[in-house]
Amino acid sequence: MPGLECMTRNNSLVVPIGHLLSDRIGEVEKLLRPLRSSDKWKVCDKLEVRSIGTIFASRDELDREKDYRERRLKTDLMPAIWFGYFEIWAPEQKGKYARLQRCYLHMYVRIRKSESLKPLMFLHSDPDFELSDNSQADEQLRHQCRHKQGPHLHVEIADYPLQKCHFPLNLGHLDSVLCSVTALTSAMSETVEIIRYEVLHEYRKRRDELEIEW
Repeated sequence: MPGLECMTRNNSLVVPIGHLLSDRIGEVEKLLRPLRSSDKWKVCDKLEVRSIGTIFASRDELDREKDYRERRLKTDLMPAIWFGYFEIWAPEQKGKYARLQRCYLHMYVRIRKSESLKPLMFLHSDPDFELSDNSQADEQLRHQCRHKQGPHLHVEIADYPLQKCHFPLNLGHLDSVLCSVTALTSAMSETVEIIRYEVLHEYRKRRDELEIEW
C-alpha cells in the first residue's frame, strides 16, 4: 500500500492488521528479490507466534519447519552465500493493528569443505528500540539507540569487537526513513540491492582465492 503512514509512538511503526496479512508477504519477497527470485519458488512465510505476534520469515532451503531465526536460503547469484530474513510485528489495540519491532537480514558464507555456514554480515533495523530512561544512559548508549532504529550493518566476519559495532546507513535522514512502513521497507530494499552488487558480485569474482564452495 504506497504511502501507508505510520502511527508514531516512540519511533514505532503501526499499520492495520488487514494490510499486514494481505500484502506483507509480497512486500518482503520484493525486498529479498536481489538475493533470491520468488518467480518460481516462494521465499517468505507468515507465522503466528502467540508470545510474539506476527512474523514474516524467509523459508528454509530444506526444512520449512525450522525456527524462523534458523532458516537459510541460497542466493541465486552466489550459491555459496546464504541468507535468512525475518521481521516481527507485535499486536496493538487488541489485534486491530500491528507494530513493527525489528527487520533482520543475516548473510552467511560456506567455505569449501565446511559443513557449516560462517556469518558474513547482518543488516538490522530495530525501529521500536529505545532506552527506558535516556537521562540515565551514557553517551554511547544514547547514540547507539538512534543508530539501531534505522537500517544498520554488523560486519560479522570481522574480528571481535568490530562485530558488535552498529554502522547506521540512514542516520542523516532517519526521521524520514522511520516515518512509514513504506519508507523503511524502501531503505532496507536499497541496502539489499547494494549487498547484491557489492558483496555477492565481489565474492563471485574471488571465490577461488577465497576457497568458497561453488
